[in-house]
This record gives sequence, C-alpha cells and structure tokens, in this order.
Amino acid sequence: MCLLFETIRIENGKPVNLFWHQCRMDQTCRQLFGENATFNLGKELRIPLSAKKTVHKCRITYDRHILNVEFIPYQMPIIRSLKLVEAGQLDYSHKFLDRSAINKLFEKRGGCDDVILVKNGLISDTSFCNVVFEAGEKLVTPTEPLLKGVRRASLIAAGVISEAPVRVDALSEFKQLFLINAMIGLGDLPPISINNISVGDYQNSSNFEPGLLLANPPETRN
Repeated sequence: MCLLFETIRIENGKPVNLFWHQCRMDQTCRQLFGENATFNLGKELRIPLSAKKTVHKCRITYDRHILNVEFIPYQMPIIRSLKLVEAGQLDYSHKFLDRSAINKLFEKRGGCDDVILVKNGLISDTSFCNVVFEAGEKLVTPTEPLLKGVRRASLIAAGVISEAPVRVDALSEFKQLFLINAMIGLGDLPPISINNISVGDYQNSSNFEPGLLLANPPETRN
C-alpha cells in the first residue's frame, strides 16, 4: 500500500483551501484505490490550541484512511536562486510520502537554493513549489506541473493565473517568477528574477542568448 501525505496551511486557527485539499485527496484515492477518501477533513480535522495563534503546517499521512496528523510551526523559506535540472521520466502526479527521487534531483542544485525541474523541454515545478511566471500583465503557470497543487488550483479557478506550456528556451520572455504551494501564497515570497536561474546543463544550448541567464548565480543558501 503506497503512503501519501497532504500539507494544509493553518492560519488564525483555520485551514486554508480545505475544499481543494479534500478534492485532491478524493481524486488521489479514486485513482489509486478505486474509491473516494473515507474521511471528511471538514468534520474530522481538529486544530489544537497551540496552532491557533501562529501559522502552522498541518501534515496528514494517509492511504485509504488517515494514519497520522501533526501540526508544526511554519517558517517561510528563503529562495532567491534556482537551477534548471532535467527530471527525465519522473512521475510525481500524486503527493507520495516517498520523495527520494525528487530529493536526488534537489541535490543537483549546486550553489542555488532550489531546482526547477524540466521534462521534455518544458518547465514543471521546483522541488516543492509550483511556479508562476509574470508575462506582462498576465500570470502564467506551466500546463504540466510535476504535481497539481491546491494553491495553483484555487488561483486558476479564481482567474488569477492561467495555464500555458512554458518551454525552457522561452524563459527570456519572462521577467520573474513566483513560487506557490499550500503553505506559500502568491506574493508571500519575493519574486525571483529570471536572471537568478542557473541554466546548468542547458547553458550550451543554442536556444539561449549569452548572458541571458546566469550560469553561476551567487550562492544564497541559508
């Protein structure tokens, strides 16, 4: 039996995007186990007093049933630079507890804070966030992310962002990007300049203009 997990932002003592979390968990259970989830987050999630004063991460481990729930104080990460890394045939279409394949790709980040995973020449995600590119007055997220996040789904439904394929060789069309996930809202972290993306193995590609992207952005790991 494969194990999965869900991460929910608890803010002011209330879960954020609970509807979208339930939808994703239902869809995961249907696709993997042939049935809807046997739990209702709205009725079963009990938030402790300790998680009602500051932002907490609620981490739920589950299969057909909820196996464990924990609440952890949350601190925003610092991400200023990214490195393009080829993800090959990596499949993480569900939020599996086993992230070993992603962790191995994360280890290729070099001096950057995180990686941007590339599949078939298309941008997907970082190691733990969906990405949103600023294209003029529009905000665009890749059509084929590694994992379709709940924050991403809610922003698409609200018309705040739209989907489009984002090719590696089209990065020069964008000025900057934002990182989002269940814990990180749009604009919660400062935008990352396209100039702070290391092209890595792509730096010798004829599709890149010299100097467009930094081959070795400054080390900013914290």
